[in-house]
Amino acid sequence: MKQAKVQKMRRRILLVEDDEQRHAWFQKHTPSTTRIVWAQSGNRAITTIEDEDSELYAGLLLDHDLGLKMLPGEK
Repeated sequence: MKQAKVQKMRRRILLVEDDEQRHAWFQKHTPSTTRIVWAQSGNRAITTIEDEDSELYAGLLLDHDLGLKMLPGEK
């Protein structure tokens, strides 16, 4: 794997979280070298991953109590 690709992997984490306060907490406590990509639902997380299939994530953080609710406009 190319060095640039490895560095990019270290900088992107997908956060699946429906609570804005928790999202803000992660943003505050994440090193500036890491970019949080926020998905507010499971469906949005899947769409994000599918839309960015050439992009890799260094990690995935899942909401431990993510509700089954859907956001407006989701199926």
